[in-house]
Amino acid sequence: MKRILFIIISLLLLAGCRKNGGAKVEIYLLQSYTTETDPSNPGLVSINNAILQDTPFVRDDEIRYYDQQARSFRIRTNIKQDVQTFGPDKAFAVTVNNTPIYYGRVHPAYLSSITFGIATIDPILTGTNDLPVRYAFMDQVPALQQLDKRNDPAILNAFRATGRLR
Repeated sequence: MKRILFIIISLLLLAGCRKNGGAKVEIYLLQSYTTETDPSNPGLVSINNAILQDTPFVRDDEIRYYDQQARSFRIRTNIKQDVQTFGPDKAFAVTVNNTPIYYGRVHPAYLSSITFGIATIDPILTGTNDLPVRYAFMDQVPALQQLDKRNDPAILNAFRATGRLR
């Protein structure tokens, strides 16, 4: 009888404990934002005054894994059809627990429209389930490499904790 009582109490305690899901990585589209060009580095753009939409464009549970080398999100659903409908004014934020880690814009990576300082999602190069995030930098400008937050430790740790880092 004591054994059955112990098992019941143990099960109740385990049922009451919630496993910490860890950090959630999500991609939000921006409702509004402003861009600013750095006067000391012409061509270097930053996104400011960003307001996230209420719901994520890509939820954490929709991300199968993150490829650290390719800096690409592998998505469970067809992402290409959504991304192709976006205009060049569409911007996004990659967040960890609703805190923006970096911002970017959605636009084709034509040479004349390369933006330095922020990440880009190219609707032409986006695969059916693959969402690569690109970042343009030049070797002669090390400050650009420092602004690249695609492999930020918060993002990598969140995916590592859930076994979704490749």
